[in-house]
Amino acid sequence: MLRKLLAIFLVLSLPAPSYGGWGMLQHDALHTGQTHATKTTRKQPQIAWKVDVRALTDHIKTPVVGKHGICVTGLYDPTMKDGHYTHALHLVDEKGRIKNTFTYPSSYRSPVTSPALSPDESVVYFYAPITRDDTDVGILHALSVKDWRLLWKTEIERGGTGPGSITVDPEGNIYIGLFRPRVGGMLDGTGGKMVSVSPDGKIRWSLGGYLYFSTPSVDIDRRIVYVLTRDTRGKGYLIAMNMEGEQLWRLDNAQVQIHTLPHVGHGGMVFYPVKTKGETTIIHGVRARLTPKGFVFTSVRYDTRNYRTYWANPAVSRDGLLHMDANTGNNGSALVTFHISSGKEMWRYVVPYPFLSSPPALDGSGRLYFVDTEGNLYCLNGEDGILLWKMKIGEGAELHGSAPAIGDDGTIYIIDGDGWLYAVD
Repeated sequence: MLRKLLAIFLVLSLPAPSYGGWGMLQHDALHTGQTHATKTTRKQPQIAWKVDVRALTDHIKTPVVGKHGICVTGLYDPTMKDGHYTHALHLVDEKGRIKNTFTYPSSYRSPVTSPALSPDESVVYFYAPITRDDTDVGILHALSVKDWRLLWKTEIERGGTGPGSITVDPEGNIYIGLFRPRVGGMLDGTGGKMVSVSPDGKIRWSLGGYLYFSTPSVDIDRRIVYVLTRDTRGKGYLIAMNMEGEQLWRLDNAQVQIHTLPHVGHGGMVFYPVKTKGETTIIHGVRARLTPKGFVFTSVRYDTRNYRTYWANPAVSRDGLLHMDANTGNNGSALVTFHISSGKEMWRYVVPYPFLSSPPALDGSGRLYFVDTEGNLYCLNGEDGILLWKMKIGEGAELHGSAPAIGDDGTIYIIDGDGWLYAVD
């Protein structure tokens, strides 16, 4: 067994996989938030189009972008019928026209997860909880993007609410973290699940024993799955598993909230939030090395000093930089950038609003995109934090929880607080 684990960790020097499109939250299964796409001619962009998809943003939401169009979930009918709302998954074309709509029931008014695309962008996956006999049952759906036909749906018993988003690894396997299942109307403190599903809809494995599981991240080169968990006492953990769902190691200092998830850098370092004294959350980067005596950990601390993180979901650049949000309550917020290897702060860009609305996004040239809660979209040079441009997305368009997505041609897609999908070109 030890030799097998040592063989797995000998691949640490292999390059990270290449991802196309914007197939899931923060682009890829590592959740780096960086794409290869770029548009070097953009100086002062314009809103190309907007379309109402009722994509409410109670949690972090992102559209997913592939060769067939933009997929986004939304509220289709706000009237509850038979204990359920009607949600919709829309396919929007490059001109902002809704091409196809698939409706389905859900127990919650707001869609609770963002969708995700298969590696070849031919299938879109989405999740919806429904209530049966006072118990939440999660349904994972698979639709053909070409003809919007339902390929399969898999029932995840006692799945509860999906707190984050779906992750799809480069081999096509699907992962989702779940929490708050109901048993006889009561919360079952150990009933959360993390579930892995094969591309044909078969459940590969599931992990339980905790109240909550975050959106997972998958390092396919190193064959490791990472997830944040929380128990009934509020204690958080970072767990590393192999591709068969067997635990490799666990760290017990994680700060786990509804919107946090682990992120994996291109060198294999895992970034996750850690709670310190004074309710301040910082980011730790950790790398595990397997020795004959067990795992040895090295870590780097990314401390925003008097600023505290809100989303705690950084973007991880291929240039060795970590970009994360920070805020000081009512006094303002900032995007702060660190050198990954040293933990040294490189720069910070301050905005006069309480907090930034979402994780940032990086294009292929290292330009950084993020939004604030007043509806402003920013573009910064990721290397030095210089503002390249800033624009307003609609009048009073609150962008709380909206994570930008970048298409193959460099177009930026954003969901506002009123449920509109914007294309910025």
